[in-house]
Amino acid sequence: MRMGNADVVIRTENRIESQRPYKKQRSESQRANRVRRYQDWLEQARFNLEHARLSLDAGHFEWACFAAQQAAEMAVKALYRSLGDEPAGHSVLLLLQKLPRQHRPSSSLLDDGKTLDRVYIPSRYPSGLPAGTPRGAFSRKDAEEVILSAERICRFCEDQTSGSS
Repeated sequence: MRMGNADVVIRTENRIESQRPYKKQRSESQRANRVRRYQDWLEQARFNLEHARLSLDAGHFEWACFAAQQAAEMAVKALYRSLGDEPAGHSVLLLLQKLPRQHRPSSSLLDDGKTLDRVYIPSRYPSGLPAGTPRGAFSRKDAEEVILSAERICRFCEDQTSGSS
């Protein structure tokens, strides 16, 4: 599996880390809405994970990989939203690394983020591969590994948000 290109921007109430020279001002009601809606993001992450499993069963290994990556990305973004932050970007690894210290995962979960980042582009686009199509580039073993990584990240994010409301 080849590493795809992914980026991340984390917007918080006190700082912004991105290439942009400005910060969008957010009202308190917008922040509160983000916190309230984190559960919607977790629910969609669960649906994406189920889609990954169904794609695995159907032999659509490239789609299983992409759906698993999407599940993990949405789960991490749900965690940020539960904290009142609004993340942007697609690198699961970078999103995990930028979490506040008290919510940062173990190094094994960071490795799971790397695994998921590797499939973000190549699982969808032939140009993300040296040759061939995503359909032929991913095996059942690849998809199973990626789904396991996504499951661990989703579980971590659900555990971290269990006290949020």
